[in-house]
Amino acid sequence: MRPRAVYSWLCWAAFLPSLQGEGGQVQDPMEGQDEGAGRPLEAFFTTQPRQEMVNEGGEIRLPCFVEDWGDFVLVWKFAAAFSNNSAIEDMTLSVGQRVIEERDQGRLRIDKERNGNWLVVAGAREEDEGRYTCMVSSFQPKSVEHRVMVRSRPVVAVGREVVQLVAGETGGVGCRVVAGRPLPELTWLDSGGRRVAEGAELELQGVTREQGGIYRCRGDNGYSSEGGLAEVVVVVEHAPELE
Repeated sequence: MRPRAVYSWLCWAAFLPSLQGEGGQVQDPMEGQDEGAGRPLEAFFTTQPRQEMVNEGGEIRLPCFVEDWGDFVLVWKFAAAFSNNSAIEDMTLSVGQRVIEERDQGRLRIDKERNGNWLVVAGAREEDEGRYTCMVSSFQPKSVEHRVMVRSRPVVAVGREVVQLVAGETGGVGCRVVAGRPLPELTWLDSGGRRVAEGAELELQGVTREQGGIYRCRGDNGYSSEGGLAEVVVVVEHAPELE
């Protein structure tokens, strides 16, 4: 038996006592869900699939709601986005209100509401990125899937902190992305905050005295309004000017 299969079996074994009735008999979650009792045999999700972008360190909050909960049991599962092994099974996170996968000292919890619940993961990390599936134990098992991407703070760096040019020359400086997911877009701003170039390279052609000053490379992936910034000082040497 594969390690993952053993783990899944142990998870369900831990949950079985809550399903046992008198005499140790395991109760079927579907028991009593017949037409005569007025309870649905099939679940209908009111939750629509989502694609969420969450900042690193933030909170992942995903819904799972059905039209008429009744005695249905909701199960949350997770498959990491960075897994290259298609044979790896989804990790069981919770069964009903019981958390199976603790996710590093209780980062995971289930918030119950009428006709469903919310899966909440605190302190989002890169490894939390992937597919989250909520399954329901109806006569015909159904599921709804959410995709989560964890966005990280952009960090950029310039090739040189100071660029010295003579008036009339052409010169420039490069900028690179050090960190950030998704990959940040690069732009250049002058000392007044005006955009003067897009992309990794800042090129100043026939530079003038007025073009000297501080320039900022900005990396933006939506993590924050300011983005990641790195500064370069452009010094322009020029002949004395008579007033």
